[in-house]
Amino acid sequence: MKSLTEHFVKDWVVPFYQSKIINWEGKREKLLQIYEKFSKPLMEEGEQFTDFNMGTTRYDNLIQNVLFDDLRLGVKEMGFDKIPTIQNSWFQVYNLAHSHAVHNHGMGALSVVCYIKYDPKYHRPTTFIAPFHSLDDGNVMEYEPSGIEEGSIVIFPSSIAHYVPTNQSTSERMVLACNVN
Repeated sequence: MKSLTEHFVKDWVVPFYQSKIINWEGKREKLLQIYEKFSKPLMEEGEQFTDFNMGTTRYDNLIQNVLFDDLRLGVKEMGFDKIPTIQNSWFQVYNLAHSHAVHNHGMGALSVVCYIKYDPKYHRPTTFIAPFHSLDDGNVMEYEPSGIEEGSIVIFPSSIAHYVPTNQSTSERMVLACNVN
């Protein structure tokens, strides 16, 4: 008898990792210090405040040092043998009415969202769009991770389309996003 997993095409399964960052309180303070020193002065407002458009950031190595163990664990749990290296990173701040339209981060890498300021009473997590349609009705399928809180991290293929629903509160939502090879 075949096992359940033999009925799936291995290359069509979407790897996805969600966890709580180890030693979150200490790492949160380090990430906020990096934000204050390097990112905040460069923030531009569009759909949200971000320093993404500033090009290569000066703090990728600092982020790598703070999150390396968490990234290594996540990449390993996803079944990859590589050592994760941050290619680019940026902060995003969502105030009232801020959102982020559907987008992806390109091909051939993994992307990360680290929730720094997040209140599940007021905020919704990043919503992911399946790379194929529902077999039941042909509609687009979305996935919104459950249990997201401050200190949560998600790692996913960079090519997966995703978006951030509109912040409908005055409670600030802040994430660190990055791409790893």
